[in-house]
Amino acid sequence: IDSTPVQSLNVSNNPNLAILNISETGIEEIDLSNNPNLIQFYADHQSGSVNAGKKLKSLDIANNTYLQYLFASGNDFTSVDLSNNIYLTDVYLNNNLLTSINLDNNTYLQNLMLRNNYFDFATLPLPNEQWLNYDYMQRNMPLAKSQKVGTVIDLSSKVLSDGCVTTMAMYKVDEANPNGNVALGEEYYTYEDGKVTLLKETTDSVYLAFACDAFPLTDLASQPLRTVKFIVKSEENFGIDDKAFTFSTPISSNGASVSMSIGMVGA
Repeated sequence: IDSTPVQSLNVSNNPNLAILNISETGIEEIDLSNNPNLIQFYADHQSGSVNAGKKLKSLDIANNTYLQYLFASGNDFTSVDLSNNIYLTDVYLNNNLLTSINLDNNTYLQNLMLRNNYFDFATLPLPNEQWLNYDYMQRNMPLAKSQKVGTVIDLSSKVLSDGCVTTMAMYKVDEANPNGNVALGEEYYTYEDGKVTLLKETTDSVYLAFACDAFPLTDLASQPLRTVKFIVKSEENFGIDDKAFTFSTPISSNGASVSMSIGMVGA
């Protein structure tokens, strides 16, 4: 029933159901507790046009102990328990809201897709030589949009991990050319043990980038674990409204005008 306008589905009377595909439907919750023979389950919600905004918030597959294929990218899962699903070979959970996952019991895994969640180097599963494909690029780590010179940004709980050598750089954002971001010199920051101290004001947006040798696909310049963009301000300018632009327009024949500013309050 994938890509149909179906809003709800009751499969409680189908204990022999082996394959179920509710991808891109309007279904926002599904009870699979009476489907012990389910082998393949598909519930992707990524199209953006077919039943847009319809997502699963949670998924209980504890009773589906024979499950091998789990495709559920593009939902709003904050957690998922796979401990009873020991026969899983393919797990696709891209574009969710996950921060951790336990795969200790999933020894048959071959393909693991966790792109665009909220994992970090401390919570991502380490690569396994038996996995054929593993995608672990993550969403940007949140930070306030403005930071003050002298601030110490402590990301040690996210970017440090046992057996992982972490490197770091700060990049200036080129808004006109996403591939033209420029690494800033160490006069702008210091880095030690997962903590970044901001030393100098920036006129452009910047971000912090991290790479870890345990995750070889991470690269400081192109595919890092990184923060959102922010601006570093002096102590005098920090907290002052940040005006992007101001304009005035006439509203009457005698020249009376109204002025408007657009920007960020208390930036």
